[in-house]
Amino acid sequence: MATIQEIGTQWGQLVSPVREAFLGACLVAAYQIVNEAPETENHANRLAWAQVILSGDDAAVLAKVLAMVRYALASNATFQADPRGTCVESGQFIVNSQIDTLA
Repeated sequence: MATIQEIGTQWGQLVSPVREAFLGACLVAAYQIVNEAPETENHANRLAWAQVILSGDDAAVLAKVLAMVRYALASNATFQADPRGTCVESGQFIVNSQIDTLA
């Protein structure tokens, strides 16, 4: 597991490329949420999150995307070890697994 200093350093170095990858993953996830069954667990919160991603202003979208990145960096040892590689391989999985927590 990364040290807290390494995690902070990674945040500073990764904001742009990782943000773009997470934005793409958030857009895909938001579209899927808009089309999910209303009976889906936590649907109302998920839908509110998706609506911000799909139609919010740039600042609101960026805030949601960066929250995803920060949560992943704080909680996911695989992401901490190789953020860029993890985004390519597992970015969508990471975002999908965090939506209920961050919605």
